[in-house]
Amino acid sequence: MQLPDMDGITALGKIKAMAPEKRVIIMTGFSTKDVAIHALTARADNYIEKPFELQAMRAAIEKELSFNRTCPACSATDSDGKVAHARRFLEANALGKVTLEDAAKAVFLAPKYLSRLFRQKTGMSFSQYKLKIKMDLARRLLVSSGDSIKQISLKLGYANAVSFIRQFENIVKTRPSSYRSRGRKRS
Repeated sequence: MQLPDMDGITALGKIKAMAPEKRVIIMTGFSTKDVAIHALTARADNYIEKPFELQAMRAAIEKELSFNRTCPACSATDSDGKVAHARRFLEANALGKVTLEDAAKAVFLAPKYLSRLFRQKTGMSFSQYKLKIKMDLARRLLVSSGDSIKQISLKLGYANAVSFIRQFENIVKTRPSSYRSRGRKRS
């Protein structure tokens, strides 16, 4: 977001003006929810906060490189494109406290309408999808990082590890420590 000659949003605007089909990832150490919303409404395709884990950055880059091949309609302004953009917004901000209202702002829709579209297109509510993303991230962190379960729960925005563990067990049907042990044995 902070570049020597211009800010990241201005650079993003110039890139999208010259080559609207190009995928752009905004990376910043000066992140707020407003900055994330502003970047995504300016048509950033992904948003990463520093410090980031190398695997998370690699996954974001690979996702953007393969995006046009796997989902050419997702950049559209129709309802499919709006839901795809809202999904990307959620994925890019999985560690933040993103609300339906935030995602609706990013895709220029009313929250209730986005909620209805989201369920219609994904088969899940916005909250369910948000939780799915958090649990997918939790699984990756449990296997690939050396962070404690308490550290992972804090990264994911949980007030305490007990809440995280309870939710993880409810969704994944195993304790985080057991999941970590099994995942590391497979690697």
